[in-house]
Amino acid sequence: LHYIICRSGINRSQVNNSLLISQRTVPSLVQLLLELSSLIATTSVEGLELLICPVVRCVGNLLAEDKANNDELIIKEECLLKALFVFMQYFLPKHTFVVSECLWLLNNLTVHSTTFCSALLSLEVFSDLLKLLCSYQVISLLVLTVLCNIAAKGAAYCEMLHQKAVLPSLVNILLVSDVQVVSQDLELLHLIFFYWPKAAIDFVNHSGLHALQQHQNNLHLQEQVKVLIQTVSQITAVPQNKPLGTEHLHFTSLQM
Repeated sequence: LHYIICRSGINRSQVNNSLLISQRTVPSLVQLLLELSSLIATTSVEGLELLICPVVRCVGNLLAEDKANNDELIIKEECLLKALFVFMQYFLPKHTFVVSECLWLLNNLTVHSTTFCSALLSLEVFSDLLKLLCSYQVISLLVLTVLCNIAAKGAAYCEMLHQKAVLPSLVNILLVSDVQVVSQDLELLHLIFFYWPKAAIDFVNHSGLHALQQHQNNLHLQEQVKVLIQTVSQITAVPQNKPLGTEHLHFTSLQM
């Protein structure tokens, strides 16, 4: 099944994933993931990563093709999210590839769905998501992408991110040397400040401007850094009831 689904995405002359979707393949695979997460919680079984990883990938690939028709998953959104975090906590750090696959699925779940974004913010596992930010490069990038998906949903979601105290973690990310990770972090900060300018004040209070300045001479980051410094300075210099000008705010695509 994993081979059929992946090959279908590459070569359209082969089995069409739409047929698999119409046969309720996604709900069946999700149910299997829920059962596997329960199994992990109650017993120790060797080699489960070899089963879980392709199942997670199958769901992710099918959702990528069926972006608008995952309503059947909504009734199980909290259970599915909890299952993914069970897998990530269980397999990190020994099998990081499983964690990456789970985060890629989480990206596909949140990129078009406010329901999954709201569910993720409401669950205790959100704090576990933030802890993954200080992990491996690929994992950090995927976590930041998921957070960007949430922030892109608008002011209410950026306010919730602010209330969830994401800013200290985002400032800490600015201290790393990986250009890709820092660039994605800057993208997320742009979104949060655009939709929820009040967060910029806390950013300054957490020494965010100082962390930004160390990247001013990096050719790959200096434009993003310059714009963000201007944005933060503009926000913190005006009364909070004054509309924020957006002429300098430009965002890139968040889709993977």
